[in-house]
Amino acid sequence: MAFAIGASTSGVAGVIVASQIGFVEPGDFTVQLSILILVLVIFGGMGSLAGAVVGAAVLQWLPQFLRVHPLFGYNQLDLYIYFGAILILMMIFRPEGLIPSRRRRREIALAEHGVGSADAMETGHAGGGLAAVTSPEADL
Repeated sequence: MAFAIGASTSGVAGVIVASQIGFVEPGDFTVQLSILILVLVIFGGMGSLAGAVVGAAVLQWLPQFLRVHPLFGYNQLDLYIYFGAILILMMIFRPEGLIPSRRRRREIALAEHGVGSADAMETGHAGGGLAAVTSPEADL
């Protein structure tokens, strides 16, 4: 279902883009653009609309700020190196993103306490699983 919704939404967006620019070629959609979108979503928080918007705002504002106020010898050509470093740091220190969804926050908290894993695909263990946990501290 998720694949069908994503594919249909992408198809509609492709039609709109093609109608606006008149001609579409593979060079219009680079790997860097795909990486940028991935970084924006992961930085903000996967599964959270507010997180994706905040992540996009922060990571689009940051290069503009650094262009005006260069720190540590900032160079615009190294932008994707900086995005990669931000992505690695976020995955190490805050894997849920800046504003995580409640479900993702709960999965990571349970995984840190040794109950299940943080992959959201687990069906559960004998004697209960992620769905069976209803304690107040699980609803972080």
